[in-house]
Amino acid sequence: TSVARKITNSLKESKEVDITIGRVGITYGGQVDQRDVLIRDHHEDTLIFSQKVTTSLSSFSSLINNNPTLGNTTARNLQFDLKIYEGEDRDNLSIFLNKLKSEKKKQSSSFLMAINDLEVIDGRFSYVNENAMNPEILVLNDLNLNAGDFLLENSDIQVEVRKLSGLEKRGLEINFLSTDFSYTSEAMTLEDLEIRTPESVLEAEIIFDTRNGFSDF
Repeated sequence: TSVARKITNSLKESKEVDITIGRVGITYGGQVDQRDVLIRDHHEDTLIFSQKVTTSLSSFSSLINNNPTLGNTTARNLQFDLKIYEGEDRDNLSIFLNKLKSEKKKQSSSFLMAINDLEVIDGRFSYVNENAMNPEILVLNDLNLNAGDFLLENSDIQVEVRKLSGLEKRGLEINFLSTDFSYTSEAMTLEDLEIRTPESVLEAEIIFDTRNGFSDF
């Protein structure tokens, strides 16, 4: 649709990122309905994909002007593929986020996205490091997430993970996970982390160094 093209073209031109939206519509309840939302990484592989994203948006102009503030947002059938490619030392998410921060000279405003409440239904997350002996580090299927106070400012992410559940590919079942999560160019931090499985409960605070591609993961 013309609205979808206008939104994605604005981001492509101002931030030089590869984002496509198949269709944008308005529901009877007044929510924005986006279908086939695809974000590609610097190798033109999938970074994030969702078949359906519904959200409340204060105005289309805020999205086009690179500072969207969203209300309740739901992503269905979400696929998130975090990857470090062979011979590289940065993951594809950090490279993508750095593009949001690296603006063209003619632009002065930073990129800012805020989401009040975020829900992921039936998602999948994978973390692959092609430089590792066993590249497939983590795969979570049947991923469901309830989160709030999501803030993406240039290349930094903050979010309150209220509840996450999923099934790790090797058989580990996560019944409940909550944390105050942050991700920057220097560190990924999980404060007040609580993980519950059928056999155990873990409480911790964890910091990963992201400057060398999660070398201490």
